[in-house]
Amino acid sequence: MAADSPTKATGATGSWRDYWVLATNRDFVLLWLGQLAFYVGVGLSGLSFLFFASGEFSSFLRLFAPIAAGLLLPIIVFAPVAGVVADRISRKAAAIAAALVLLMVCLTMSLLGDRMLQEGFPAATWCYAGLVVLAVSAAVFHSAKTALIPQIVPKVQWTAANSLCCFAAPLAAAVVPFLSARLNGAEPMSLPVYFRYCSLAALLCAAFVAWVEPQSSRSRGTQRTERLALAAAVREGIRYIHEHRRVVQLVVLSATVYFAAGLVVATVLSVVRLVRNMGDWGENPLLSALVLSLSMTAGAIITTLTQQWIRSADRVVARCFFFMALAILPFGLWRRMLAEEAAGPRIYWEVVAPLLMVIGAFGGALVVLVVTLLQRSTPQRLHGRIFALNGLGDATAILLAMIISAWLLPRGLTGLIVLIACIALFAASTGIRFSDEFARHTIIRWITRVVLRLYCRVEHEGREHVPLTGSLIVAANHSSWIDTFLLGAAVPRLIHYLAAREYYDRWYMRWFMRMFGTIPIERGKGHREPLNRALWALRRGRCIGIFPEGHMTKTGQLQKFQGGVALMAEETGAPILPAAIIGAFECWGPRMRFPRPRKVRVRLGRPIDPRGLSREEILARLEAAIRALLEKKGSECP
Repeated sequence: MAADSPTKATGATGSWRDYWVLATNRDFVLLWLGQLAFYVGVGLSGLSFLFFASGEFSSFLRLFAPIAAGLLLPIIVFAPVAGVVADRISRKAAAIAAALVLLMVCLTMSLLGDRMLQEGFPAATWCYAGLVVLAVSAAVFHSAKTALIPQIVPKVQWTAANSLCCFAAPLAAAVVPFLSARLNGAEPMSLPVYFRYCSLAALLCAAFVAWVEPQSSRSRGTQRTERLALAAAVREGIRYIHEHRRVVQLVVLSATVYFAAGLVVATVLSVVRLVRNMGDWGENPLLSALVLSLSMTAGAIITTLTQQWIRSADRVVARCFFFMALAILPFGLWRRMLAEEAAGPRIYWEVVAPLLMVIGAFGGALVVLVVTLLQRSTPQRLHGRIFALNGLGDATAILLAMIISAWLLPRGLTGLIVLIACIALFAASTGIRFSDEFARHTIIRWITRVVLRLYCRVEHEGREHVPLTGSLIVAANHSSWIDTFLLGAAVPRLIHYLAAREYYDRWYMRWFMRMFGTIPIERGKGHREPLNRALWALRRGRCIGIFPEGHMTKTGQLQKFQGGVALMAEETGAPILPAAIIGAFECWGPRMRFPRPRKVRVRLGRPIDPRGLSREEILARLEAAIRALLEKKGSECP
């Protein structure tokens, strides 16, 4: 993720005024009410299908098969198609179509459900079929709804709008058990009654969304999608994600949140056994959903209001992951907290509520940030497909979490499940920090410095000559495989190296070179593109590392310099820092397979100002400076 300011990155003003503006935005209020009605309808109908498919809600394991096969797998399979539907027609029409599909299913089940079940048809067949249709309609509605927000809400209110939409889903999850308890009562669950209320919710959703009036000027791009075949449109969305590392990072971060939440929630619901030990099905899920809903809303709102005081978006997300893992870690280490025999009335407020609060608060903050950054980082014509593929990643993460939980819970390894969630969150936090170029370079530089000092007894001289700001070219002799590491450890700046293409194309080196922004060049060819990239970096005050000889020496002696370094210095006026690496040839020269423990010294000279000098004069001064650093003692170096 980029290290931009969150206010700049998400476009939020970070004040309560955003929420007041949204409350007076007729289109957003209608969309939010339609979303709430849709989730209530999906929740009630899904609850009915799950009951008849599993027979009861006594444990997590009995719900695993219908949730995995009926809800998650259809979302994974049909999410790309759902995204194309949301992009090919208007997002408003896609959302209405999803609500009408839900209405059709609910009306059919309310009219014919009991008759279908009484005439010998297996209940599981109808329930799984209904769950599949619900999953597909939910995938279409979610992608269309999220893509519709930028068309009805100004950019500065996107974060606040996403935080309110984040509140709608858990609020619906709280309303569904309440309605279920009221409808069920002392009588057995009645299929027609449930689906009549689901039909009413679906009808309200379609009516609310139909009144939304998105700005037509922001719905461009659908004509291009209409001309593409279905498979080509899906490939276009996947290709866009693949080619933009920032979008990949956001999708992975969102999936990590859902993976950890799935592990923790499955553990809580299965081990503490809310249904059996703490009351009936209707009351405790309502309380848990309310706790989760309020926590998610609090985390989302706090994130929205504090963005103007936060300097870096990636640091916010990294810290959220870190503190989220830190907060749930004790529950994994203290086994008795999650022990089956500890389940009872007190365990709810000692274990369940704190876990739900942590997951809800940090999860709400992270989901809002990720969705807002996705909205701003991708073109609007691809929003439907991008958010559908993001939902595919989330569903895959939840499915993986359920598989792990279903495998470990019967073995009594509840603490291990929470520890796996902690490891995933810590890994995400570390990955975010490591994705920042400067932080990545700092970590690698310190590790390299320690390893080289222990193995090669490396000494650094002349570090006081290094300009800490502004454009800079670091030029050194090239005699060893570890020259780049030696320079990186000696120069206290992030260096972007120019490297030969044959090294860049090796699979075991490509990832490392890409990670540090290495610029590949062709030997003996006058390609302008690598040079333009280097000039672009220098003009923006960055540091470029180059070996003027153009190749690694096979004799240990300084070779003839090429003219690329002089050309870059002449065109940009960037000073050249001469560097000499002494002893590296004996440590790990080009003809050696493995390094040898030899003493290495890195000497840095005073920068050379190229302004007013010709290319020949620049090369001559640079070569003379590096030779002096190689041949003279440190105190005599220029």
